[in-house]
Amino acid sequence: MRIQAVLLAIILSALMNSAAHAETEACSGCCSSHGGITSSCAGDGRVYCKDGTVSPTCLCSSCGVSPPPPVCTGGRIWTGFACACPTGEVFTDSQCYAPVTVTEFFALSLNHYFITANGDEVTALNAPGTGWMPTGQTFNAYLRDVRPASAHSVCRFYGDLVIGPNSHFYTGEQAECDSLKALQAATPLGVPRWNFEELAFSVSVPTAGTCPAGTTPVYRAYNNRAQQNDSNHRYMTSLTLYSQMQAAGWRPEGIVMCAIL
Repeated sequence: MRIQAVLLAIILSALMNSAAHAETEACSGCCSSHGGITSSCAGDGRVYCKDGTVSPTCLCSSCGVSPPPPVCTGGRIWTGFACACPTGEVFTDSQCYAPVTVTEFFALSLNHYFITANGDEVTALNAPGTGWMPTGQTFNAYLRDVRPASAHSVCRFYGDLVIGPNSHFYTGEQAECDSLKALQAATPLGVPRWNFEELAFSVSVPTAGTCPAGTTPVYRAYNNRAQQNDSNHRYMTSLTLYSQMQAAGWRPEGIVMCAIL
């Protein structure tokens, strides 16, 4: 066995020396009038000379010079194998974007659900004594201010703690948002209505009930308690949960947003 190992080492060494000799022969005379070759490769595959010029004939592949990595666009970086977004970011519309997590909470005393992408709100609601508890359900969205052109800003509305409804409503459909704003303006103070609060986050929206590639449906269910001035909506990516809410008497409202996978 020892003899075989020695023979293998000799063979491998001879092959490496042969390859190096062939490489030297292939590069013989390259950049001879320009100070010799460097270890840098031009974009067209030719080797750089030491005076900064590019050899007219000598190829990097022949001289053992590694080609430069490709130029990555859209905020992506070269991993050694491919262009990719930094960890945690997603590539949409030829650009990398950092997603934000939308977290769901539940208040047992109200039998209401609430979602937020605001980190301060998440911290506050997780504190003891608030009456709200995380359900464990989340989905990913784009930031409200940094989003792809194809994404829609999500309008967030709130009723009123006393007048009602003591609940929030979210929509990524501009027409629905505009309609609720108009209804708010037409409804007198002291009467229950939805009041626009802010643009909460951004998402893609479905087309003919179908979400685009790279996203997953967000379903909306409604507790159907407008007559009691106790409206509440739940937003979820789980089709199983959506079915359970329907079985509990909540009205299905279909796919209203498309979350980032």
